[in-house]
Amino acid sequence: MLDKIIPPALFFLLITSCNFKEETSPTQAIPKEEWKNIKELYGNWTQLERDSIGYLHYKPCDGKTPSLLILKDSIILSQQIESPINLKIDSYKIKRDSIVLNVSSKNLNAEFTFRIVNSSAKFILFKWNYLEYMNTGKEIITRENLAKSFRQVENPCHMDKVSEMVFLPVEFK
Repeated sequence: MLDKIIPPALFFLLITSCNFKEETSPTQAIPKEEWKNIKELYGNWTQLERDSIGYLHYKPCDGKTPSLLILKDSIILSQQIESPINLKIDSYKIKRDSIVLNVSSKNLNAEFTFRIVNSSAKFILFKWNYLEYMNTGKEIITRENLAKSFRQVENPCHMDKVSEMVFLPVEFK
């Protein structure tokens, strides 16, 4: 019925140009000094690496750059090669410079901390603690839309497999 009133091409343009705003729509920036609410954390985040020159966005030969999608009720962890892991956000606590999330899945309980470490507001420190496995770690992450402002390094994976690069550890505690 609608396609008789509005030609299909015009209908497509109207639909695709509408700005649908969801409650979980991510902020495009990172707070400079303090977190105000959990919604500032929502959205797509990607891992950064560090070498002797500074931080960079690395695209590995096999798989993809590890990333996080933070939604209102859950976090989807996408690792380099493994299948994504979906974790439910059970609770959270906002401190001045960090947000601590308690997350879980059927087989896993963890605590994730997202801490502001750089006043330039281009990245944050992401720390994890998988409680049952006593597995802790940390990495630097940035919003996916800000990743292009960092040096882009790609391992091209030509005919012969190229060894993945080795990077410096995260210097923040």
